[in-house]
Amino acid sequence: MQNSKKKIQQIIAICMGHFMNDVFMNLLIPLSFLFKIKMGLTYAEQAMIGTVIISLGSFGQPLVGHAVDKKGKSGLLIIAILWIGVLTSIAGFINHYYLLLFIAGLGALGSALYHPLGSSLVINLLGKTKGAGLSIFITVGSFAIGFAPFVAIPLATKFGLKSLVLFIIPTIITAAIMYFFKVHEIKLGVKAEDDKNTTRVIDKSKISWVASLITVSVIRSLIFRSFLLAFGVQVLLMKGVEEIVAGIALSLLMWTTSAGTFAGGYLSDKYGGKNTMIFSSVVVTLLLILLIIAKGVPSLIIFILIGFGAGLGNAPNITMAQEIIPRNTSLATGLIFGLGGGLGGVIMYFYGMIADSTSLFTAVTLLLIPVIIMDILIFLNPIYEDGEIVTKLTVKREKR
Repeated sequence: MQNSKKKIQQIIAICMGHFMNDVFMNLLIPLSFLFKIKMGLTYAEQAMIGTVIISLGSFGQPLVGHAVDKKGKSGLLIIAILWIGVLTSIAGFINHYYLLLFIAGLGALGSALYHPLGSSLVINLLGKTKGAGLSIFITVGSFAIGFAPFVAIPLATKFGLKSLVLFIIPTIITAAIMYFFKVHEIKLGVKAEDDKNTTRVIDKSKISWVASLITVSVIRSLIFRSFLLAFGVQVLLMKGVEEIVAGIALSLLMWTTSAGTFAGGYLSDKYGGKNTMIFSSVVVTLLLILLIIAKGVPSLIIFILIGFGAGLGNAPNITMAQEIIPRNTSLATGLIFGLGGGLGGVIMYFYGMIADSTSLFTAVTLLLIPVIIMDILIFLNPIYEDGEIVTKLTVKREKR
């Protein structure tokens, strides 16, 4: 009973750390329009702030995830929180554009460590329900993404960007709680079937399907974690929505993403990852088309609803990859969360260039191209279970 209580406390502490990690990963991106005003930046330079943060906070995740699969140190979670928290909080004092990119990117490296290690620890502590377990972990992060602009935009607008230094206080408190609940003492146990004699080499025949899911993650990151986060306020302003309302809507977008992520994990466990992903992709495609057409209040409602539809696909995107390479779960998480997220952030920069050379409306409209590619890839992807393709014939035989 005491051991169960300790696990619950540790899960809560890890999720608190994930909350703060994702607050800092998304603290500066929605404020990039203020840096744009402060430094006289172009849309492309504004986009580069998000690109650097997302890229450096993401690209390291597959490597870290691979290391975690071999030998993870749970105490590094506490260091990661202090690292990203302190460096991001001082960004408001910086007046030089390239120094801002350097400090913001350096701080984001802490996230490259937290995501694969934190998700692996939560999965280990929760047991077999991968979808539900991941949905809890990701939902906390999604809520944090919404919390960041909700607090940071009015704070920075009223008191200036230097006021972001106040976020050092919750950073220290979170690190202390994680230490108090002994997160650093959690051991990443090696499963019996994954002993020293068991290979971790990924079958070459599966690489294309893993790559397909990474591509889906790239597109999802481009639109929902990058473009709409960086340019969401400006998109709604273009649609005739007031600035204050647009800022609130950006937070609501992230919070509906949280709700969608929570629901998506359970739907994935019940109906399968692929079916949940298909439903998610169809919903967001239709909503994006409506967002392009709509104006005023309807565009505001559609903008917020996109978050829920996108969130449904978060957990199954990861669990589908984990089912293809079940002996490399942290690597799979790192590839989807990290590589996918990083590339999405990089591509956002080019959409910023499109907005500069044409218009923001054109850039939003051109998002339909990758969305359609995403839909096709999800429909084509096979269903895997424990590293093997599941067919209708297989299912029938198992029932007999």
